[in-house]
Amino acid sequence: MKKVLYVTTISNTLNAFLIPHIDMLVNMGYQVDIACNIVNPIDDKLKK
Repeated sequence: MKKVLYVTTISNTLNAFLIPHIDMLVNMGYQVDIACNIVNPIDDKLKK
């Protein structure tokens, strides 16, 4: 299995910019993990 780890300073970056990229990678068969400091709640799409 192919894997990707997104690391960002704050959760805002994930919610604002990376959701479409993560969706695309998951649809391509990647396992996507994220690491960040949670400033704002993480979007429910990413929790799946």
